[in-house]
Amino acid sequence: MSRGYPLALVLVALALAGCSSGGDSGKPAASAGPSGTARASGSGSPTPTATSTAVPLPGSCQSLLPLIDLDEALGVPMVGQTNYIKGVAEPKIKRTGRVTCRYGIVKVGHNLKPPKLEVGVSTYTDDAAATQRVETTVTGLRSEGATPTDVQVNGVPAKVLSTSAGGATLVVATGSRTVVMTLAEKVIKPADTVKVLTAIGTIALKNLPTE
Repeated sequence: MSRGYPLALVLVALALAGCSSGGDSGKPAASAGPSGTARASGSGSPTPTATSTAVPLPGSCQSLLPLIDLDEALGVPMVGQTNYIKGVAEPKIKRTGRVTCRYGIVKVGHNLKPPKLEVGVSTYTDDAAATQRVETTVTGLRSEGATPTDVQVNGVPAKVLSTSAGGATLVVATGSRTVVMTLAEKVIKPADTVKVLTAIGTIALKNLPTE
């Protein structure tokens, strides 16, 4: 009995030591932080949280181009319906969002005629992606025979690409957004398209939401 008693004490001590080592889980034991809350040992660096820096899109066509301002820029009333269309992101071209406003849609019989003016506002992941998209659009329109004219829209360099039939498209990048507006043929005199689209583009850029 005199030899067995110390052996029992040794076994109890070993058992207690095994319980405090964390067992076979392989995970570090939790330790109490300054507030008494358990925390896991390891790297103390917090995981960064991604934040969105995308600029907003127009919430309505009226906020982008009020009809009273549009009529004044055109010199003629914009008769017809206005449609607001919310687009989707296109990761392949780094586009994060898009809205399209179509002005002057007239119904003839059971069919709707093409809009007299279509304005698309798109957002991209960064300024470079927006600029690249404008360059691609300009190249595509020129390959179809459109004639480019350099203009300034609200202080931002832009291009108006005119067709021989009298239609024209204005293309501009402002930060990480692009604005593309197409004026249909025979809405105004062909000689006035550059001046008119520049005026409409200036209004649209001034009305782009900032937050």
